Order: sequence, then structure tokens, then C-alpha cells
Amino acid sequence: MRFFRLLITVAITVLGITLGSRNALSQAPESPVGEEGRTIVVELYDNYFDPKEIRIAKGEKTKIWLKNKGVNDHTFTVEELDVDVELKPGVEKMVTVEPQTAGTFKVICRFHEKEGMVGELHVQ
Repeated sequence: MRFFRLLITVAITVLGITLGSRNALSQAPESPVGEEGRTIVVELYDNYFDPKEIRIAKGEKTKIWLKNKGVNDHTFTVEELDVDVELKPGVEKMVTVEPQTAGTFKVICRFHEKEGMVGELHVQ
């Protein structure tokens, strides 16, 4: 009986650590700004972006690290900024933006926009 209690306690602890670290990482996808600018991670799943909204400063050089986590081909497209990147499943690509105009820009997957794969890039 003691063995089973210990086993359950260990399992709950491991589960808590795993879920806690996943949540902390998903809430902090950005790196600090340095000489090279900062990097934002955007994961492309089937029919949604994570995160759905991105915020960057006007004139700030920002790298966006795209990761296709879905089983379908996807694009990360921001027409107003001339960004259009295609990614096969499992592929990761880096794109650099340095917007000179403030505003909110629509982010879409050209293949799945009608299914709701849209987001926003806020430049302030």
C-alpha cells in the first residue's frame, strides 16, 4: 500500500512539473531585445496560430521563428509587410521584420484563412 501511495505521489509531482513548465513556456515566447533585436516564436497548428496576436515596436528589428506543428502545409502571411512564408509539416523557418508603420496587420494562412487560421500583428 505504501508503494502505491509513493507511486501516485511521484506521478502527480511529475505531471504538475510538466504542465507547469509547458504553461510558463507558452506564456513567454519572446526573447529580450538585444543587438540583433528579439525573437518571437509562432507555432502554426492546423487552423490556428499560437500565439494569435503578436506585438512589436515600430522600427524594431524582430525575428519571427515559425514552427509548423500541424499535419498540413501552412503559410504565415502578412500582406502589408510583404511577408509570405510557406511551411511544410514539421518545418521551421525564421523571418525578420522591421515595420516602419504603426498599426494592426492581419496575419493569415493562405491555405486555411476560411477555416479561421488568422491572427494579428500589432505594431506600436
